[in-house]
Amino acid sequence: MVYECPWCKVNPNSHSFQLIKTILDISYIYCKPASAELYNDTESVTNHFNGLISDIPNKWVFILDCQDFTLKHAIELGIAKEIATILYRNQEKILNIVIMNPNAYIDIPLVFIRNFLNEEINNKIIYNDRILQYLRYN
Repeated sequence: MVYECPWCKVNPNSHSFQLIKTILDISYIYCKPASAELYNDTESVTNHFNGLISDIPNKWVFILDCQDFTLKHAIELGIAKEIATILYRNQEKILNIVIMNPNAYIDIPLVFIRNFLNEEINNKIIYNDRILQYLRYN
């Protein structure tokens, strides 16, 4: 069963989480917080992310696109902490956490959440702007 977010059902721009592709039993989850209207609603953001990943039986890569990520997104540390908690609880399924289009503002929540993540997850965080090019051609 594919998760259907109740907030996105009403407004498709509520969140930006999406399962974009599965290749060789690896799922790719894409998120661009700057495109989400409810970027500051902890409950809806965490419910959507939890719902989406709970339907993925295989390993996955989380792609965080920081294009247009600004200070208003960076100061949502409560959401960053909750996302870190979700990542920690699902660490056995995470292959990588890919940071695309990084900018100075993403450093604020990343420095904050790294304290809630263990070394295993921290080592899975990579900066890569080429992942979407790869996914388009595979």
